[in-house]
Amino acid sequence: MLPAQIEAVERRTLVSATLLPDPSFGGGRVVLNAEDMQTYGQAVHPLPDGDVLVAGRAVRRAAAGSTGEAGRGVIVGRYNADGSLDAAFGGGGWVFLERLTDAYALTAQPDGKVVVAGRYYPYTGRSDDDFASQFAAARLNADGSPDASFGVDGDVTVDFPGGLDTAFDVTLDPAGNVVLVGSTLVPSTRTASPSVAPRALYVGSRRLAVARLTPAGALDATFDGDGMAMPQASGENNGGSAVVALAGGDVVVGGSGSEGAFVLKLRADGSLDPSFGANGATSLPRVAGVADLVLLSDGDLLAVGGGIHEPAVDPRDPEAVHNTPARMALARLNPDGSLDAAFGAGGVVVEEARLTYYYFMDLTARELADGTLAVGGADYHYAYAAVFGADGTKRKAAVSDRTDFGGHPAVALQADGKLLVTGHTVGADPTAMVTARYELTEEPEQPQAEPLILSSALLGRPVRGGRFYLFRVAYRVADGFDVNTLRARDALQVVGPTGDTHDARLLRHNRFRRGNIVIGLYRMLAPGGVFDAGDAGRYAVRLGPPLAAQVAGGSTTVGTFDVPARRRAAVNAAQAAMPK
Repeated sequence: MLPAQIEAVERRTLVSATLLPDPSFGGGRVVLNAEDMQTYGQAVHPLPDGDVLVAGRAVRRAAAGSTGEAGRGVIVGRYNADGSLDAAFGGGGWVFLERLTDAYALTAQPDGKVVVAGRYYPYTGRSDDDFASQFAAARLNADGSPDASFGVDGDVTVDFPGGLDTAFDVTLDPAGNVVLVGSTLVPSTRTASPSVAPRALYVGSRRLAVARLTPAGALDATFDGDGMAMPQASGENNGGSAVVALAGGDVVVGGSGSEGAFVLKLRADGSLDPSFGANGATSLPRVAGVADLVLLSDGDLLAVGGGIHEPAVDPRDPEAVHNTPARMALARLNPDGSLDAAFGAGGVVVEEARLTYYYFMDLTARELADGTLAVGGADYHYAYAAVFGADGTKRKAAVSDRTDFGGHPAVALQADGKLLVTGHTVGADPTAMVTARYELTEEPEQPQAEPLILSSALLGRPVRGGRFYLFRVAYRVADGFDVNTLRARDALQVVGPTGDTHDARLLRHNRFRRGNIVIGLYRMLAPGGVFDAGDAGRYAVRLGPPLAAQVAGGSTTVGTFDVPARRRAAVNAAQAAMPK
């Protein structure tokens, strides 16, 4: 006899959805081949007319018969809405910029000019070249030519008093000023070494760095006295990764530090706004870092970033790295910096997605015309998109089929909710920037079919294997049941005593025609990589969405098993709780 139906972990109004390449964009995926260069996508930005801007590192290949590189820079390309290169941009759809080495952010002015931001350092082939990097920005006219009215021949660099200066985001304030946000490495010691001379090695802490440039590209002296601000946030080691401009010249910056993710507000003069959050800053619980910030139509702020795993995933544990779902976190803040208690749980929503590893490489968010909140993300091989209500309720979400985006893809969302991902090809020669566009579509309702899973139950007692449990599930199925369904993602789930959901991986299965019985062997990894005292309790095995849709009677619970507290783990927990 099967146990009673367990309570769902979360109750949500969900729509079945798929995330598919948009065939109207070059068949869904386009590659930018640029002469004798290797190109790597690092930033993507949609334009109001449907065109798409991309940017990233470009490496000039050495001449035939030579080895190494002939130089580095940045490539900026412009695609038409249909995925074809805009021949009017740079003469062939792209331009090469020598005064940037990496391009991590893009934006466009109302007059069509393009602003590219990242970093620049003279490349000599040394491993420590980037210690000399500076904030870098370039402005291009609408046709891709350098805007000579900005900086020197369209380029600007900003040197903070440290090393590894890198701008990760850029925005325009209402006055047309260019605001760059990123980080710099402030040295606590600086030592010269013969092996790296004449350069210096820095041993210090990462610090949040913000620069404001006038429309002409000069540092704005009205911003913190010299155009450069380094506000303290989230401990000694912190950096900025997202920025949004407000009316009046104020800006809101998001990032991460040794004390977690944060959002802070700077007044137009570069000082912290004490009326925002706690003395100008707000800490974001359950958020690992801020990847993007959005100013919503009602004045609220939306921050999106990676979600914190508790306990933390050990990056040295291959099983945990590959089998732990990635987490995405959304935080909604009121204009005064307080978390919106009506959004999710205490202002934060955390969702999971099964990707290549346990983290996203990039995330973005956007408010859609109907007031819903779209989220997009990607890692090496998968794209992710979701839509949430204004209160944080998930409406629909999906992960794409596997593809290749290379080492560090970047993402952006169009006004219509379509997701843009840029990265680079894998295994091609030369390596080339690749850009894809995805559409999150609702699946049509299917007519009610006859149930194919007539019953299911745990078979025997689960066997403990240190960092995992092995258990078998017996299914009684109808003739038309496809056993490959058992291999689908989230086909079987295990709900822990605290309500956390863990995927169970199918190792093998056997089908017995007599009685139409299928027996599957599953493995559930220990939460956090090892079972400890906090993991003890009752675990419920239930059918995930791919199987629940085929079950008779609507019951999705398969069975339960108990995980006892290991004596050693319990002793360790007791010792940790004792006063020192």
